[in-house]
Amino acid sequence: MLYVLSVPTWTPEISERIEAFRSVYEPARAAIVPAHITLVFGALGINKEELTAHVGWIARQTAPFGLSFSSAEIHRDMIDGGYKLFLMTKDGADTLSTLHEALYAARLRDERRKDIPYRPHMTVATADTEPAIQVARSALPTLGLPLTGRVSGLRVCESRPNGIETIASLALGG
Repeated sequence: MLYVLSVPTWTPEISERIEAFRSVYEPARAAIVPAHITLVFGALGINKEELTAHVGWIARQTAPFGLSFSSAEIHRDMIDGGYKLFLMTKDGADTLSTLHEALYAARLRDERRKDIPYRPHMTVATADTEPAIQVARSALPTLGLPLTGRVSGLRVCESRPNGIETIASLALGG
């Protein structure tokens, strides 16, 4: 399966706080993929080369932008089960939503989930039970919200048996 991720850049202090939090509350995912916002979820109907070309064209049309995360929400994962703690975007949410829409145009149109509205977020914790995800939520003050960063590129990634592999890193603004 193919994915498109936005991996924000942070100050070293913010990056350390995010990765420390994730290493406690979602250690398996933190070990295989950096903190990110997913823009394309598990595409199957397009090959790597076509997706990379599509993402590259969109990336060149999009200027780098700032983003911030100022709140968190718990979501029940109806696909994989369990619970997730999302940091919700504030600044940059409109640009991320526009990117999501553009990426799902043309060849990916049929793969877009219409039953789940896209809300830009970054997952920072996963748990099998609601009490466990509440523990993660209670630790949110250690993250020091709001978090501010910058998006300057997109990554095309492929799911592999041992994790996620970046196929291409494409700069915004060409």
